[in-house]
Formats: sequence, C-alpha cells, structure tokens
Amino acid sequence: MHQTVLLIDDSKPIHQLIKTHLEDEPLTVHSAYDGPSGLALAASLKPDLILLDVDMPGMNGYDVCRLLKIDPATAESRVVFLTASGSIDEKICGLDLQAVDYITKPFDPTELRARIRSALRKGPQVYQTVLMVDDFKPIHQLVKTHLAEEPLVIHSAYDGPSGLATATSLHPDLILLDVDMPGMNGFDVCRLLKANRSTADIRIIFLTAASSIDDKVCGLELQAVDYITKPFDPEELRARVRAAFRTKLLLGLLPKSEAQANADLRDQGTGVRSLNARMSIAQLTLARAANPWNRRPPVPTGSVTQSVVVSTRSQEQPASAH
Repeated sequence: MHQTVLLIDDSKPIHQLIKTHLEDEPLTVHSAYDGPSGLALAASLKPDLILLDVDMPGMNGYDVCRLLKIDPATAESRVVFLTASGSIDEKICGLDLQAVDYITKPFDPTELRARIRSALRKGPQVYQTVLMVDDFKPIHQLVKTHLAEEPLVIHSAYDGPSGLATATSLHPDLILLDVDMPGMNGFDVCRLLKANRSTADIRIIFLTAASSIDDKVCGLELQAVDYITKPFDPEELRARVRAAFRTKLLLGLLPKSEAQANADLRDQGTGVRSLNARMSIAQLTLARAANPWNRRPPVPTGSVTQSVVVSTRSQEQPASAH
C-alpha cells in the first residue's frame, strides 16, 4: 500500500531529486511550489507526510506548519522539515511547531529514506503545552534547547501580568515559573493562578534561583507540583517535567467523588493563605508597592483580618513579656 507524501519547496530541481531518491519506496510523492498551494493541496490530499522547506517567497515554512497544525483537516499530517536552514534556533523553532523531524540540506539519500520511514512509522504525536514565565530572556532559549526533544510546545511570557493573561487564554498543561521578577513575583503569580477557576488546575513547577528552604516551602504550599533551583541539570529538568505530566495523567484516571469536586471549588478556609489566594491583581500590586521584591504573603484584607491580627498579637505578647 502506497503512502502519500507532499513536498512543499520553491526549488523545482529539489522535487525531481527527492522523487529520484524515493522512487524505490512505496510512496506517492506530490508537489507544491509555495506555501499557499501547499496548504490547499494538503487540505484536499491529506497526505501521510509533508516534506517542508523553510525559506520560500511569500510564506515561509514555519508559517505553513503553523497553519497546517491549527486546521483539523491537516493537523494529523506528519511534517518533516527539509531545508537549508540549519541553525540550532531554526531547528528548535521547527520542532516546537510539532514537526516530527528536521533534515538539513545537503542531505544523504540513505539517511533521508531512513528518516522518512521512521516518520511514517510514528503514531500521531500528542504535544503538550508549556508556558514559561521568567523575566530573563536567555533562560527561555536555554530551557527550549534542553526540552527540544520532548513532545512539547513552549510559550514564553516575561513578567507576571503577561504570564497570567497568557495562562488564561492558552490554558497550558504546565507552567514553569520564576520567583524573582520585577513588578509581580512568582509566588503572587501562583496565588492568582490557583485562585482563578480557569487556571487553578494547571500544574506549576517553580524554576528559580530562589533556593532557601523558606522559598521552597512557600512554593510547594502554594500548590506547585515541584520546585527546581537554578542552575539546574538538563537531564533532571527533563525528568521532572516528564514526572509532572505523568502525575497529571495518573490523577486524571482517578475517580473524583462529588465531595472532592465541591471541596476543590469551595475553598472556605479562614487562614492567611486562603485570603491571599483570593486577592486581586490590584490588591497584590498595592501590597507590593513599598517593596516589590518582598515574597512574603501580603497582609490579608476583609472580615477575617482582625481575627488574624489578634491571633498574631496574642502569640507575640508572651514573647514581649519576657
């Protein structure tokens, strides 16, 4: 049984070269010479595999891949980039766009055939989304490099408010979150994520240089599933990210009782942590105005505040008496 391959490349000689190298494979190779015609042919043909160039006039291969993956008619077609664009950044970009492989020109014909066979053997790849929130831009590229081989699509936000907005619209499977960021620190971002029903179930891993025991305890008490300190080992990072996804899958298989489901939404605690979880962005911004780098929970507001303050003072009085 012949499988269908669509080659999208603006260089006509490369089409003939590829067809020559693949003539002994059980494949039917179709041709498109620019992005728009490639998209149209992919939608009608629904090929098993798409070989895609990057540098094409009018619409580059990355944009073609983005459109292929958001169209239900073509989202399951496997994409292999076949291009002269061979930098690390370009390869990472292609793999982040859910391509199953990235082959650079000039290529070895035997390797090309082997990679195409491998791509066609692979089942549909399930990609999960990760949102990284960190004000230090180089760390985004470093993490993407270390996770390039994982089935992940990684999005970036560079401060707390944009991270909250992206998390709400994207609803990623996992958030990698820094602590020390200007304006709004990571602990406050986590509080607001967990207080919002649309983001409360997103798994959070702190990835930060804040490494004291108090910092780790604070992060884990805010319902983060893990806490990784910088500098980190790349292999450990990958293992911890995989573990976070495994536990999410396992928890999703467990039946949840009605009482548990209601408890998840009720949150009727009266402690400081519960009050902080319900703080608005405006309240947190005001609380941090004097010292934006303060990581401690801000003084809660509302009817419970007086009881909390009285309780705190009652604990302090014996100490002052001594």
